[in-house]
Amino acid sequence: MQRKDDQTIKHIVSFSGGKDSMATLLIMLDKGMPIDDIIFADTGLEFPVVYDYLEKVEEYIGRKITRLKHPTETFESLFYKKKIRGVYRRNLWFSTCKRMPS
Repeated sequence: MQRKDDQTIKHIVSFSGGKDSMATLLIMLDKGMPIDDIIFADTGLEFPVVYDYLEKVEEYIGRKITRLKHPTETFESLFYKKKIRGVYRRNLWFSTCKRMPS
């Protein structure tokens, strides 16, 4: 990890399991680029073969892939959930957009 202005910089690879993310990961490993974590966004909608593939990739590269998944909700419930806007959003907009003097 490098430091910049007293902040720690982490190098995280987002791995989807597709050809492009696989190529990116392999190139980074081959070039010795710093990788602090490899993450996979698990929607719960993947085919079982994807999870098998992740395990094979982990074996091949000798590193663990962190699977990120919402602890209680499914991807579909989050995707289709009605978005609730703040009660004061409209008032805030009107209070910040004032008329220009004529």
